[in-house]
Amino acid sequence: MLDQCSHARATREHRRLTHRVARIVAAYDVARRLKTLSGLTPCEYICKVWTSEPDRCIVDPIHQMPGLNSQGRKTSVS
Repeated sequence: MLDQCSHARATREHRRLTHRVARIVAAYDVARRLKTLSGLTPCEYICKVWTSEPDRCIVDPIHQMPGLNSQGRKTSVS
């Protein structure tokens, strides 16, 4: 019984650690400045291309970026 409990705990910890590492790697990949993009981050490059050549982009790139939704719906209080 104890072995099953410790295995379940280790599995949960491994899952949490894997999720945390994935979030850190994703944040690093988005925020890292790249030589091939003239020192811009991927998000900065996408915004630059979108403003200079909007025909290349299908949707507004701001909607695809991770982060807080600062343009959320306004709710009215009744």
